[in-house]
Amino acid sequence: MIFVTLCTVRSGKMEDALKATKGLPKALPPEIKLKARYSLFGRYDAIFIFEAPDETTATKFVRWLQDTLDTETFLAVPWAE
Repeated sequence: MIFVTLCTVRSGKMEDALKATKGLPKALPPEIKLKARYSLFGRYDAIFIFEAPDETTATKFVRWLQDTLDTETFLAVPWAE
């Protein structure tokens, strides 16, 4: 399952957010596969695109991010033609 998480840095937490996400690929549990992460200009500060086997595993990852980031997560499904 592919998930997309949009993030905004919590007020006063920029340094903490940068430290927490710097080594992110190495800190992830093996069942989470980070596909991409980008900094954004606009309403959100960052986006994480990741694969998880189920919603429960995805929730654990997103909760870890929520120490320094406000998040909004979506399940991505293939576009049907």
